[in-house]
Amino acid sequence: MIQWLKNIFNRAMKMLNNVLKEVFNKGVKVLFATLLDVAMQSCKTLMDADLSKEDKQKQAFNDIKTYAKEKGMSVSANLINILIEICVAYLKKLSV
Repeated sequence: MIQWLKNIFNRAMKMLNNVLKEVFNKGVKVLFATLLDVAMQSCKTLMDADLSKEDKQKQAFNDIKTYAKEKGMSVSANLINILIEICVAYLKKLSV
């Protein structure tokens, strides 16, 4: 009887784990896509600005960080920098 309950519990936990992974993965994808849109908009705006490369990077970083904070998101500096690099590489490729 106890083994039967353990088996049911283990199956339920596996199902819950799979559901949570799916929800988490979708949430991360939505978060990344949203922040990528914000980063792209910021980078496009700054592309022709009369600023140094470092100042453009700082401004884009602050734009993304501010947006995330307004939406209650906690985003690492590494993720923000990756988003900026993706956008810059994409925009450079388009302009070539």
